[in-house]
Amino acid sequence: MTPSEKRLIRPERRAEEFITIHEYDPRWPVLFDAERAEIAHVLGDAIAIEHMGSTAVPGLDAKPIVDVIASVAHLALTETQIAALGRLGYECLGECGVPGRAYFRKRHPHPFNLHVVQYESSLWEHNLLFRDYLQAHPKEASRYGSLKRKLARDAGHSLLLYSHRKSRFISDTLERAREWRRVGGD
Repeated sequence: MTPSEKRLIRPERRAEEFITIHEYDPRWPVLFDAERAEIAHVLGDAIAIEHMGSTAVPGLDAKPIVDVIASVAHLALTETQIAALGRLGYECLGECGVPGRAYFRKRHPHPFNLHVVQYESSLWEHNLLFRDYLQAHPKEASRYGSLKRKLARDAGHSLLLYSHRKSRFISDTLERAREWRRVGGD
C-alpha cells in the first residue's frame, strides 16, 4: 500500500471489510426488488430507488453485496428514518468519505449497501450512467469483471484499497459513458 493510499483510507476504517469477487448470481435482482420495497416503506419520501453497481449488470462478476441507491429531495435523513433503517438491519456509516451521500450497510440475512443521495445529484447520475453503460456494453463489463478479480487479490481483499484502485477504471468508463449518452446511447 502506498503512503497516499494509506491517507485515503484512514478516515473510512469503519467501512473496511474483507471482500471477494463472485460470478454473477441471478438472485441479485430478486433480492434487490424485495429490499427496495422495505427501503421505500422506511424512507417514504424517496423519489426513486434503483439497483446499481456490479450486481445490477447481468453476467458481471461482483462482490456478493447488492448495491441500492435511493434518491431523496433533501439529503438530511431524520432520526426516525435512520432508526427505521436500523430496524431493517442497516448500520449507518455517515458519508464514509463520499460527500453528499448517506451510506448504510446491512449484512444479514442478505448483504446490501444503501447509498442515499440527493435526487439528480452527480452521485445519482454517475452511478446510474455507469450501470447503464456496462449493461449496454457486455465486453466492457467483462473487462471490468476481470480487473475486479485482479484488484481484489492484489489489495489483499481489502474493500477500501480495492475501491481506491478501481477508481481510475470507473472514471475512464464514465467518460466513455457520457459520450455514449451524448450520441444517443440506449
